[in-house]
Amino acid sequence: MDDHQIKIAAEKLFTDKDEIFQLADGRWFSLRTRATDENYVLALVSDITSVKESELSFKSFAEQLKGLAETSALTGLANRRSFDESLVREFETAAISGRPLSTILIDVDRFKAFNDRYGHMAGDACLKSVSAALASVARRSGDLVCRFGGEEFAILLPDTDLKTALILAEKVRTSIARLGIPHEESEHAVVTASFGVAVFTKGSTVSHPIELVARADLALYEAKDQGRDRVTFIKEGDDILMRQFSAFNDHAQ
Repeated sequence: MDDHQIKIAAEKLFTDKDEIFQLADGRWFSLRTRATDENYVLALVSDITSVKESELSFKSFAEQLKGLAETSALTGLANRRSFDESLVREFETAAISGRPLSTILIDVDRFKAFNDRYGHMAGDACLKSVSAALASVARRSGDLVCRFGGEEFAILLPDTDLKTALILAEKVRTSIARLGIPHEESEHAVVTASFGVAVFTKGSTVSHPIELVARADLALYEAKDQGRDRVTFIKEGDDILMRQFSAFNDHAQ
Protein backbone atom coordinates (compact mmCIF):
# COMPACT_ATOMS: atom_id res chain seq x y z
CA MET A 1 0.00 0.00 0.00
CA ASP A 2 1.23 3.49 -0.76
CA ASP A 3 1.13 6.33 1.77
CA HIS A 4 -2.22 7.60 0.54
CA GLN A 5 -3.88 4.19 0.92
CA ILE A 6 -2.40 3.78 4.40
CA LYS A 7 -3.77 7.18 5.40
CA ILE A 8 -7.28 6.28 4.22
CA ALA A 9 -7.18 2.92 6.03
CA ALA A 10 -5.98 4.60 9.22
CA GLU A 11 -8.79 7.19 9.06
CA LYS A 12 -11.35 4.41 8.78
CA LEU A 13 -9.78 2.54 11.69
CA PHE A 14 -9.73 5.51 14.06
CA THR A 15 -13.51 6.02 14.13
CA ASP A 16 -16.17 4.96 16.59
CA LYS A 17 -18.06 1.99 15.16
CA ASP A 18 -20.57 -0.65 16.24
CA GLU A 19 -20.71 -3.70 13.96
CA ILE A 20 -22.23 -7.16 13.98
CA PHE A 21 -20.82 -9.88 11.75
CA GLN A 22 -21.02 -13.63 11.28
CA LEU A 23 -18.07 -15.98 10.88
CA ALA A 24 -17.93 -18.83 8.40
CA ASP A 25 -18.55 -21.35 11.22
CA GLY A 26 -21.91 -19.71 12.01
CA ARG A 27 -20.93 -17.77 15.14
CA TRP A 28 -22.04 -14.16 15.55
CA PHE A 29 -19.84 -11.40 17.01
CA SER A 30 -20.30 -7.81 18.06
CA LEU A 31 -17.39 -5.43 17.44
CA ARG A 32 -17.30 -2.06 19.17
CA THR A 33 -14.37 0.29 18.45
CA ARG A 34 -13.64 3.58 20.18
CA ALA A 35 -10.83 5.97 19.28
CA THR A 36 -8.95 7.67 22.14
CA ASP A 37 -7.31 11.07 22.32
CA GLU A 38 -3.91 9.37 22.47
CA ASN A 39 -4.40 7.92 18.96
CA TYR A 40 -5.19 4.45 20.22
CA VAL A 41 -8.21 2.36 19.40
CA LEU A 42 -10.08 0.31 21.97
CA ALA A 43 -11.79 -2.72 20.39
CA LEU A 44 -14.30 -4.85 22.29
CA VAL A 45 -15.29 -8.13 20.65
CA SER A 46 -18.21 -10.11 22.12
CA ASP A 47 -19.60 -13.49 21.14
CA ILE A 48 -23.35 -12.85 20.72
CA THR A 49 -24.23 -16.14 19.02
CA SER A 50 -26.85 -17.17 21.60
CA VAL A 51 -28.47 -13.74 21.55
CA LYS A 52 -28.55 -13.65 17.75
CA GLU A 53 -30.00 -17.17 17.53
CA SER A 54 -32.75 -16.19 19.98
CA GLU A 55 -33.46 -13.07 17.92
CA LEU A 56 -33.69 -15.07 14.70
CA SER A 57 -35.86 -17.69 16.38
CA PHE A 58 -38.24 -14.99 17.64
CA LYS A 59 -38.37 -13.42 14.17
CA SER A 60 -39.23 -16.79 12.63
CA PHE A 61 -41.95 -17.33 15.25
CA ALA A 62 -43.38 -13.86 14.58
CA GLU A 63 -43.48 -14.62 10.84
CA GLN A 64 -45.31 -17.88 11.56
CA LEU A 65 -47.90 -16.01 13.65
CA LYS A 66 -48.30 -13.47 10.86
CA GLY A 67 -48.84 -16.31 8.42
CA LEU A 68 -51.51 -17.83 10.66
CA ALA A 69 -53.24 -14.46 10.97
CA GLU A 70 -53.38 -14.11 7.18
CA THR A 71 -54.27 -17.70 6.30
CA SER A 72 -57.43 -19.79 6.37
CA ALA A 73 -56.72 -22.73 8.68
CA LEU A 74 -59.01 -25.08 6.74
CA THR A 75 -57.87 -24.39 3.18
CA GLY A 76 -54.36 -23.00 3.67
CA LEU A 77 -55.27 -20.10 1.38
CA ALA A 78 -54.92 -16.44 2.27
CA ASN A 79 -57.85 -15.05 4.25
CA ARG A 80 -60.07 -12.01 3.72
CA ARG A 81 -57.76 -9.71 5.67
CA SER A 82 -54.81 -10.58 3.45
CA PHE A 83 -56.96 -10.10 0.34
CA ASP A 84 -58.17 -6.65 1.44
CA GLU A 85 -54.61 -5.48 2.09
CA SER A 86 -53.33 -6.82 -1.22
CA LEU A 87 -56.31 -5.36 -3.11
CA VAL A 88 -55.60 -1.83 -1.89
CA ARG A 89 -51.90 -2.16 -2.65
CA GLU A 90 -52.36 -3.64 -6.14
CA PHE A 91 -55.13 -1.17 -7.01
CA GLU A 92 -52.84 1.76 -6.22
CA THR A 93 -50.06 0.18 -8.27
CA ALA A 94 -52.38 -0.41 -11.24
CA ALA A 95 -53.70 3.16 -11.06
CA ILE A 96 -50.15 4.51 -11.29
CA SER A 97 -48.76 2.08 -13.86
CA GLY A 98 -51.84 1.83 -16.06
CA ARG A 99 -51.57 -1.96 -16.06
CA PRO A 100 -54.81 -3.97 -15.71
CA LEU A 101 -55.91 -5.55 -12.44
CA SER A 102 -58.48 -8.35 -12.51
CA THR A 103 -60.58 -9.71 -9.66
CA ILE A 104 -62.55 -12.94 -9.66
CA LEU A 105 -65.17 -13.82 -7.04
CA ILE A 106 -66.17 -17.48 -6.73
CA ASP A 107 -69.05 -19.10 -4.89
CA VAL A 108 -69.52 -22.86 -4.50
CA ASP A 109 -73.01 -23.55 -5.82
CA ARG A 110 -75.66 -24.68 -3.29
CA PHE A 111 -73.05 -25.35 -0.63
CA LYS A 112 -75.48 -25.07 2.29
CA ALA A 113 -77.58 -27.82 0.72
CA PHE A 114 -74.39 -29.87 0.31
CA ASN A 115 -73.55 -29.48 4.01
CA ASP A 116 -77.10 -30.40 5.03
CA ARG A 117 -77.06 -33.48 2.81
CA TYR A 118 -73.54 -34.83 3.41
CA GLY A 119 -72.42 -33.27 6.69
CA HIS A 120 -69.80 -30.73 7.69
CA MET A 121 -66.86 -33.14 7.40
CA ALA A 122 -67.71 -33.70 3.74
CA GLY A 123 -68.24 -29.95 3.39
CA ASP A 124 -64.73 -29.25 4.68
CA ALA A 125 -63.25 -31.84 2.32
CA CYS A 126 -65.17 -30.24 -0.55
CA LEU A 127 -63.78 -26.77 0.25
CA LYS A 128 -60.25 -28.15 0.39
CA SER A 129 -60.63 -29.73 -3.04
CA VAL A 130 -62.05 -26.53 -4.49
CA SER A 131 -59.20 -24.55 -2.89
CA ALA A 132 -56.62 -26.79 -4.53
CA ALA A 133 -58.24 -26.25 -7.92
CA LEU A 134 -58.19 -22.49 -7.42
CA ALA A 135 -54.59 -22.42 -6.21
CA SER A 136 -53.43 -24.31 -9.29
CA VAL A 137 -54.28 -21.27 -11.43
CA ALA A 138 -52.50 -18.54 -9.46
CA ARG A 139 -48.91 -19.49 -10.26
CA ARG A 140 -47.28 -16.05 -10.49
CA SER A 141 -45.74 -14.47 -7.39
CA GLY A 142 -48.16 -11.53 -7.42
CA ASP A 143 -51.33 -13.61 -7.85
CA LEU A 144 -53.41 -14.18 -4.74
CA VAL A 145 -56.11 -16.76 -4.03
CA CYS A 146 -58.05 -16.32 -0.82
CA ARG A 147 -60.96 -17.74 1.05
CA PHE A 148 -63.29 -14.76 1.05
CA GLY A 149 -65.62 -16.25 3.63
CA GLY A 150 -67.60 -19.47 4.03
CA GLU A 151 -67.88 -21.07 0.59
CA GLU A 152 -66.78 -17.89 -1.18
CA PHE A 153 -63.33 -17.39 -2.68
CA ALA A 154 -61.53 -14.60 -4.50
CA ILE A 155 -58.59 -14.37 -6.89
CA LEU A 156 -56.56 -11.20 -7.36
CA LEU A 157 -54.63 -11.07 -10.64
CA PRO A 158 -52.29 -8.08 -11.12
CA ASP A 159 -51.25 -7.20 -14.67
CA THR A 160 -54.04 -9.39 -16.08
CA ASP A 161 -56.54 -8.21 -18.68
CA LEU A 162 -60.17 -9.27 -18.96
CA LYS A 163 -59.64 -11.88 -21.66
CA THR A 164 -56.94 -13.66 -19.65
CA ALA A 165 -58.97 -13.48 -16.44
CA LEU A 166 -61.99 -15.01 -18.18
CA ILE A 167 -59.85 -17.82 -19.59
CA LEU A 168 -58.41 -18.57 -16.15
CA ALA A 169 -61.84 -18.48 -14.52
CA GLU A 170 -63.26 -20.87 -17.11
CA LYS A 171 -60.31 -23.20 -16.59
CA VAL A 172 -60.97 -23.36 -12.84
CA ARG A 173 -64.72 -23.73 -13.33
CA THR A 174 -64.11 -26.77 -15.51
CA SER A 175 -61.58 -28.20 -13.06
CA ILE A 176 -64.03 -27.97 -10.16
CA ALA A 177 -66.82 -29.65 -12.13
CA ARG A 178 -64.42 -32.39 -13.20
CA LEU A 179 -63.64 -33.21 -9.57
CA GLY A 180 -66.92 -35.08 -9.77
CA ILE A 181 -67.87 -34.54 -6.13
CA PRO A 182 -71.45 -35.90 -5.88
CA HIS A 183 -74.09 -33.31 -5.01
CA GLU A 184 -77.62 -34.66 -5.22
CA GLU A 185 -79.10 -31.30 -4.17
CA SER A 186 -77.56 -29.54 -7.19
CA GLU A 187 -79.11 -29.22 -10.61
CA HIS A 188 -75.75 -30.35 -12.01
CA ALA A 189 -75.50 -33.50 -9.81
CA VAL A 190 -71.90 -32.63 -8.86
CA VAL A 191 -70.27 -29.75 -6.98
CA THR A 192 -69.87 -26.71 -9.22
CA ALA A 193 -68.99 -23.05 -8.75
CA SER A 194 -70.06 -19.72 -10.20
CA PHE A 195 -67.59 -16.97 -11.15
CA GLY A 196 -67.85 -13.20 -11.39
CA VAL A 197 -65.03 -11.31 -13.11
CA ALA A 198 -64.17 -7.60 -12.99
CA VAL A 199 -61.16 -5.71 -14.32
CA PHE A 200 -59.64 -2.32 -13.60
CA THR A 201 -57.91 -0.76 -16.60
CA LYS A 202 -56.40 2.55 -17.59
CA GLY A 203 -59.19 5.08 -18.08
CA SER A 204 -61.69 2.92 -16.15
CA THR A 205 -64.51 4.61 -14.28
CA VAL A 206 -63.70 2.42 -11.26
CA SER A 207 -62.25 4.76 -8.65
CA HIS A 208 -62.03 2.61 -5.52
CA PRO A 209 -60.87 -0.95 -4.71
CA ILE A 210 -64.22 -1.80 -3.14
CA GLU A 211 -65.96 -0.79 -6.36
CA LEU A 212 -63.86 -3.32 -8.27
CA VAL A 213 -65.00 -6.05 -5.87
CA ALA A 214 -68.59 -4.81 -6.17
CA ARG A 215 -68.46 -5.23 -9.95
CA ALA A 216 -67.16 -8.77 -9.57
CA ASP A 217 -69.92 -9.40 -7.03
CA LEU A 218 -72.53 -8.17 -9.53
CA ALA A 219 -71.12 -10.54 -12.13
CA LEU A 220 -71.23 -13.41 -9.65
CA TYR A 221 -74.90 -12.80 -8.90
CA GLU A 222 -75.57 -12.69 -12.62
CA ALA A 223 -73.87 -16.09 -12.99
CA LYS A 224 -76.11 -17.44 -10.23
CA ASP A 225 -79.23 -16.04 -11.90
CA GLN A 226 -78.27 -17.59 -15.22
CA GLY A 227 -78.17 -21.10 -13.78
CA ARG A 228 -74.85 -21.38 -11.91
CA ASP A 229 -71.70 -23.22 -13.00
CA ARG A 230 -70.61 -20.42 -15.31
CA VAL A 231 -68.31 -17.41 -15.65
CA THR A 232 -69.88 -13.96 -16.08
CA PHE A 233 -68.63 -10.42 -16.61
CA ILE A 234 -71.04 -7.50 -16.14
CA LYS A 235 -71.10 -4.97 -18.98
CA GLU A 236 -74.05 -2.88 -17.84
CA GLY A 237 -74.05 0.92 -17.61
CA ASP A 238 -72.01 2.68 -14.94
CA ASP A 239 -75.15 4.12 -13.33
CA ILE A 240 -76.36 0.61 -12.43
CA LEU A 241 -72.92 -0.37 -11.23
CA MET A 242 -72.56 2.75 -9.11
CA ARG A 243 -75.91 2.20 -7.39
CA GLN A 244 -74.88 -1.35 -6.60
CA PHE A 245 -71.47 -0.12 -5.42
CA SER A 246 -73.08 2.43 -3.09
CA ALA A 247 -75.24 -0.26 -1.49
CA PHE A 248 -72.23 -2.58 -1.24
CA ASN A 249 -70.12 0.16 0.36
CA ASP A 250 -72.84 1.08 2.86
CA HIS A 251 -73.15 -2.57 3.87
CA ALA A 252 -69.36 -2.89 4.27
CA GLN A 253 -69.25 0.11 6.59
